[in-house]
Amino acid sequence: MTNGDYVVIHRVAAAERLKGMGIATRFFNEVEALAKSKNIFSVKVDTNFDKLAMLRIMDKLGYQYCGEVFVGGGVRKAFEKVLS
Repeated sequence: MTNGDYVVIHRVAAAERLKGMGIATRFFNEVEALAKSKNIFSVKVDTNFDKLAMLRIMDKLGYQYCGEVFVGGGVRKAFEKVLS
């Protein structure tokens, strides 16, 4: 886990009719490109334990599990991707 500047994503949503079309993957790719353009090389994400679609995206895009964080009074899984 890095300690420098980072971008954080807390919530991702797509309209029901767009689910399964790769919208979230495209969103993450754009966020990563924007971060790199600003010389920020870390993206951190938290999600609920039961959000299987988001957990699959984290795995697919190479995000590393970092442990648990407390957000808004609840426990969430935390992930980070170090950009190159």
